[in-house]
Amino acid sequence: MLHFMLRDLQGRGHDVSVLTTDADAPELDIYDGIPIRRATSTAVGGELRRASVLVTQLRVVARAAELGRTHGVPVVFIEHANGSLQAQGITSGALAIHNSKNVAATSGFTGPSMILYPPVDPDDYRVVPGDCITQIHLGMWKGGNVFWRLVDALPDHRFLAKKGGYLKQIVPSRVPPNAELVADGLGVDAAEMRQHVYSRTRVLLMPSAFEQWGRVAIEAACSGIPVIAHPAEGLVESLGSSGIFVDRDDTLGWVQAVRALDDAHHYTQRSAAVHMRAHELWDVSKKQLDELEGALLRAGDSLARL
Repeated sequence: MLHFMLRDLQGRGHDVSVLTTDADAPELDIYDGIPIRRATSTAVGGELRRASVLVTQLRVVARAAELGRTHGVPVVFIEHANGSLQAQGITSGALAIHNSKNVAATSGFTGPSMILYPPVDPDDYRVVPGDCITQIHLGMWKGGNVFWRLVDALPDHRFLAKKGGYLKQIVPSRVPPNAELVADGLGVDAAEMRQHVYSRTRVLLMPSAFEQWGRVAIEAACSGIPVIAHPAEGLVESLGSSGIFVDRDDTLGWVQAVRALDDAHHYTQRSAAVHMRAHELWDVSKKQLDELEGALLRAGDSLARL
């Protein structure tokens, strides 16, 4: 979400850079045209002396708030999870950006705020769908156990799985013959996901116990790939009526939902609905990105540096 937000701001003519706390990162790298610097004391001092707004997220928001106070730079917080800012002692600041209505409703932030859905440009993810039933991330709360139950229950279907970058991944010692794991080391940028995941996917599974939004559901939706999901609040918000919702513990319900999509007419209907949803959300995101630019300009005297 942050990268696509920054990429949009850069495209609007703003000077954007990133400081990473990854100790193994190079001192300077370029990703998709955006410079990324390792957050050494020298780099932090130099960037903040030129900054008009500091945007921060996840585990470093408290540290960023302190740096903002020290350097006199307005701090904008991105909130991805329910109550995550308040949990780190952040209740006020120049601006809070919530990634869904669900997150905004439970936030303890009392200052200016707005909602920005994780922007997904359909042009970045559009492919001709493949023939696999796919799940992205095999962690327990993401439903890795549900995925392998379905692999066993549907031996006549092809399955594809991409491991996630965090949490212990659930992978059997012997992968069944009707399933395949995407090669380790595959990144999550749009080009790699198009080529190695979505172009091979016919149906996407999202049996997550909870999600604040569920970006990959909308990435798949850009190509009209139907999504079967557990009715977590974020997924209900992102997919709306285009989603096919089944409780993650209802294995028979998941099997029936997958088999129902074997019918060409039903598949076409669900594909059209989710494709329309992706384009509706992109229209909303473009308006939200316009609002974001204005909010950031108001947060600082100028947006010469983000």
